Amino acid sequence: SSGINAEYGGADGGLDFGSLKVFDEAKQTCTLKNRGRYEIGFKFTFDSSDPVMREAMELFKVDPPSGQLFPNDKPSTVHVIFKSKKECNIKDLPILKCQVIEPHLGNQGGVI
Repeated sequence: SSGINAEYGGADGGLDFGSLKVFDEAKQTCTLKNRGRYEIGFKFTFDSSDPVMREAMELFKVDPPSGQLFPNDKPSTVHVIFKSKKECNIKDLPILKCQVIEPHLGNQGGVI
């Protein structure tokens, strides 16, 4: 059985950057842990199908955007950085997706 635990810094299980001034940068962390028996990969992607989402995704950077998680390894930390050059209000938008890739099955996995 394979699986991944994803823990985000926000109180509701999401990312909360709070109120920021224009040009201020804020960083939130997400912790990923492989709880399965096989190596899995992860890849963060942005939902670019919606024009509002395309504009919002330019405000975020993910570091690292992808990687490998090994069984019984320590959790990996991913940083999500937000910086805007103009005033904006983003609330409760599912902008960022994490794709889980299971190389041993040869598939592209699912999205969490």
